[in-house]
This record gives sequence, structure tokens and C-alpha cells, in this order.
Amino acid sequence: MATIPPVILVLDVNALSTATPREWLEFSRVGGCVVPQVVYEEMKFLFDRSPDPDLERIARAFNHFYATSDGKLVMTTPTTRS
Repeated sequence: MATIPPVILVLDVNALSTATPREWLEFSRVGGCVVPQVVYEEMKFLFDRSPDPDLERIARAFNHFYATSDGKLVMTTPTTRS
């Protein structure tokens, strides 16, 4: 039987803003979920200053989900190779 390779999902602002918190949990069941540092900062910015009430609600839900996710989402920063 072939082994299934590990899956890592990189979530961007679009994926987070169009999905529900329940769908975020489903993403984490597929494999490891990674939120790049810049995406995390954008979601925090939307949480603090969004003129759109729907985006503000989603950003608030993300902020709560991220704080209670027990490592389901991991902040990363891009690395450059020399």
C-alpha cells in the first residue's frame, strides 16, 4: 500500500476571508495549515480597521480562531536562499 505524502496548506487572505471558521477547521483536517506572517498581519489590520463589517467579522473570527487553534495554524516568514 502506498503511503500518502504529508499535505501542507498555505492559507492566504482570500482563502480566509471567503471561508467560515468551520471551514478553517476542515482545512486543518486535510493537513498542516500555514498562515504566512504577512497574511496574519493583514488579518490583524482588518480586525482593527476594516471599513467593511463583513470583513471585520471574519477578521475577528480569525483572530479568535488563531488564538485558540492549538497550533493548527503556524505563522511563517519567507526565507531567501543565498
